[in-house]
Amino acid sequence: MELLKQGGISAKLEALLHLQDLISWETEVKQDLLKTEGDNLVKELGMILASIYGKSSPEVPSKFMLYYLALIQKLCSIKPFLIVMNKK
Repeated sequence: MELLKQGGISAKLEALLHLQDLISWETEVKQDLLKTEGDNLVKELGMILASIYGKSSPEVPSKFMLYYLALIQKLCSIKPFLIVMNKK
């Protein structure tokens, strides 16, 4: 999460890849992580989105955008995550 907050584009890309690996696991650890850190994750992803649209296109690599959008799509397909976020 710290890399998403303070890292540059390459650090954020690395963090997104790590998060994508984490959420693809089918374990209780993943569900606990998404329940406890779901709010922070959504806030950070929202801040990234705001910062991306605040820059011109050449400054944001297309590879980063692809991973970012894939992560958002994957999060939206995880039912326990959506249930927890809906309750908050």
